[in-house]
Amino acid sequence: MKRALLVLIIILAILFRVWASQPTWIQSDENYYINIYQNYVDRGELTPYMWRLGGDTNIIAGSGTGYGIFVLIGWMRIFGESLFGVRMLMVLAGLVTAWVYYLTAKKWWGSQEAGIAALVFGLVSTSAFYTLVGRMDAIGILSYSLLLLLHITAVRQEKKWPHFLVGAAAILTTEFHILGILYLGGLALYYFYEFVRDTLEQKQLSLNHRSVYFFVGAGLFGILYIIIHILPGPKTYLLIARSCAICQLGMVDTEIMRVKNLLTYRPHELLLLILTVYLVFKRDKPYRHYLILLGGYLVSQIIVSPPPNTQYFPHIMPLFSVGLAGAVQHLFSILKTAQKNRLITGFLVASLALLIVNVLSLATQHYPYGNAYLMPDGPEIEYIQENIPTSTVVMSTGDNFYPLKDYRNFLQYAANLEYGLTIRNESMSHFLERIDPKVIFIRGFESNTGKTLKKFVNRGDYVQVMPDLLVARELIPIE
Repeated sequence: MKRALLVLIIILAILFRVWASQPTWIQSDENYYINIYQNYVDRGELTPYMWRLGGDTNIIAGSGTGYGIFVLIGWMRIFGESLFGVRMLMVLAGLVTAWVYYLTAKKWWGSQEAGIAALVFGLVSTSAFYTLVGRMDAIGILSYSLLLLLHITAVRQEKKWPHFLVGAAAILTTEFHILGILYLGGLALYYFYEFVRDTLEQKQLSLNHRSVYFFVGAGLFGILYIIIHILPGPKTYLLIARSCAICQLGMVDTEIMRVKNLLTYRPHELLLLILTVYLVFKRDKPYRHYLILLGGYLVSQIIVSPPPNTQYFPHIMPLFSVGLAGAVQHLFSILKTAQKNRLITGFLVASLALLIVNVLSLATQHYPYGNAYLMPDGPEIEYIQENIPTSTVVMSTGDNFYPLKDYRNFLQYAANLEYGLTIRNESMSHFLERIDPKVIFIRGFESNTGKTLKKFVNRGDYVQVMPDLLVARELIPIE
């Protein structure tokens, strides 16, 4: 019975993930990541967002995501640029992550039941479905999961050098997603605590300590990260954070908004996290170990203060899964064998029900993710696809990128264009003259564009094919 329920959960989780990945909707950042791929393949540009830098720029130093983006680039080289294909990479990453949850929790708590609890949580939790979009979240979460597995493996050994690898790996996770720094913070607090405790107990300072190995590994690779990513252009590296309005709320306001968002969009998972912490709040060493890591993660989150968007909450899931497995282990420790069997069966049945509820909730929405929208269409897009050569420079807003992705010279008219101008210290007027867009499609053109673009259009020879679509006269078919 229990095995059949587990197999059913695994099969349904896979099928539901594939179903939820159907490209009937798109999340805004998916446009950016597909464009990052195009820029790298066509121009050798590797940039965090779709900044059309032009042939005179060759940036190979990604900030934010880092060189982990080559996982996504390599996948698209093989399977193409389709939205469904990109999301299949995230499905695969999520399934591998759930298996890593199992391995980590089993090793952490010394219990197969704890491992199964972590596996099932990874398969059915709502947040797991919200990492299916073509961003780096699912891959980043997989990297944190592997980091925790490496960490607990090192802790279970007498050797000290594996902790050097843990420190190095903690930095490497930031190559896949910058929120890896939160796991670095959690691990740093744990190793600092271990070092201070052992020093006080032994009443002597020893540099031959596993904590020292961790900090040496993290320090060396941290220096490399700074040299590679930050020193070549600190202004560029921090450009998004400095211009992001929601990033400027301040630590207190950010955390208040984060809690509000979780109560609104993830109440069951937030309550489950609180219950998990309560159940593992013991003085036993494995539980204390977990609580120190979780505390370090949360303190780092307050200090770093990433945006309070709910799509960043799943990044705590690897740590969350370990805690949930510990809570299950704690319950098992106080139950008799017959009660354990009933608890396992009840847990699997409840998990299966939650999985079905998650899918039904997705089915009732047009798009199951923040900053998402239905796939754009309309007569303007049809006109461009039918009459404009794909080599043409098309300027439009980011939401129209995917249906026009065959236009490899697509240029976004939005904040990210301003980022590119800032990097090159170039004026908008000079940029427009240099790029010379032949098609301009911006909904609400008169009210949603600046004076510089309007002057450029007035000086040129454009035909207003539709109210929001302007095409260079040379591209208008002659009857």
